Amino acid sequence: MKTYIILLFVLIYGSLSAQKPLDTLYANDRTTVSLFFPEPIRQGITGADHFVFTYNPETPQYLGLLKAMPGAESNLLVLTTDGQVYSYILKYREKLPELNYFIGKQKSIGHEKGLKPEKDTSLQEQTYRDTLQIAPNRKTGIIRLCQYLIRQDKRITSKRRKKLKLTLKQVVHRRGEVYVSLELENKSAIDYELDYIRLYVENGNNKKNASYQKILHDTVYTHQVPEVVRSKERKRFVLVFPKFTLGKQENLLIEMGERNGHRVMELKQ
Repeated sequence: MKTYIILLFVLIYGSLSAQKPLDTLYANDRTTVSLFFPEPIRQGITGADHFVFTYNPETPQYLGLLKAMPGAESNLLVLTTDGQVYSYILKYREKLPELNYFIGKQKSIGHEKGLKPEKDTSLQEQTYRDTLQIAPNRKTGIIRLCQYLIRQDKRITSKRRKKLKLTLKQVVHRRGEVYVSLELENKSAIDYELDYIRLYVENGNNKKNASYQKILHDTVYTHQVPEVVRSKERKRFVLVFPKFTLGKQENLLIEMGERNGHRVMELKQ
């Protein structure tokens, strides 16, 4: 079985990697590098034993974790549940340039059945359109509550970075949903183009790998999420999630990334 897996890895890697130059991922033995794929991971294979890629094979998830021991460079092949194939060069490095990689479908090198990679639309278009994924008869009530929350001048906590201010205004539980009201203020001289915004529930201490867990929650509806927050502008918006509750050791983590930029915001509550 092991021989078959290695042969499969070599055949797929050899036939697909020539299509485009491969990106390089760096890892070491002291820090866990997180890889978030656009679809759950079905299989992940490294070309050498001193690189370790872990994922959940029983219940496929979007997250994979990479660690490495010192040694020669190798490669990583990942297949997601939609059949897309992702391939990377792996190198050991003492000082890591990135700890978290959010991988878009445009990074796919092909499909396991030989199909061309799907044309990638931006995460903004895929995730943050005001499209309800819940029963139509509840649409009016949900939109009205979002409109009400946007008008409220409340504040739970905020985070400033590079003249950007991300504020968590309210977290409201109603019926089967959780409403997270946010505001982004841009005091910089450069427009902020929103690439993604994600909400996680953290459990444990991220300095202790064995006890730390970060779970991504998908939205069922978003209200007025901006594509751009221009210089000296402020925008309010609401994310709606399926109902969840926080345990005593759990926190909310909101991550926001800039398209074609490096201004990443993280806000904890």
